[in-house]
Amino acid sequence: AACAIAKLGRDDEAERLNREALAQRKAILGDDHPSVAQSLNNLGQSLRNSGNIDEAEKMIREAVALNRRIYGEHHPEVNATRTSLASILRDSNKLDEAEQVLREIIESDRAIYGDDHPYVAGAIVMLASVLERMGKPDLAEGLYREALDIQRKVFAEDSWQIATTKN
Repeated sequence: AACAIAKLGRDDEAERLNREALAQRKAILGDDHPSVAQSLNNLGQSLRNSGNIDEAEKMIREAVALNRRIYGEHHPEVNATRTSLASILRDSNKLDEAEQVLREIIESDRAIYGDDHPYVAGAIVMLASVLERMGKPDLAEGLYREALDIQRKVFAEDSWQIATTKN
């Protein structure tokens, strides 16, 4: 419900529901459960949407740490929460750390899926955008081209994914 409510622009209500869900899941499932990590990440997104960036980052960091404890370093859930973290770091202009997190995601996605997977390409695109913000357009261009090469192996040339990367 919180996700739909947030899409309606009712961020405070979505945040309240996400806090309630987190508390309930912790009470029922304990602190070290995948659903708790999901609730931490969801609450982080709600906080981000309402402009509470510092607390959002804290929640998402907790989600990443919990997922690492549960799943280990190379797992899709770990990378999903790390992507949330990289995004908030990028948007908070913590670009050096965002770059580091994205490089970890790329390495992990390659270990999980292989080199030619859309998730790898997506993480590469995100890293390229961070490098652009850091004033490194030459490095960014090379990464965009690498992402396009991957995408062309898995998507049609007229796909929205390729169009987005070209943009």
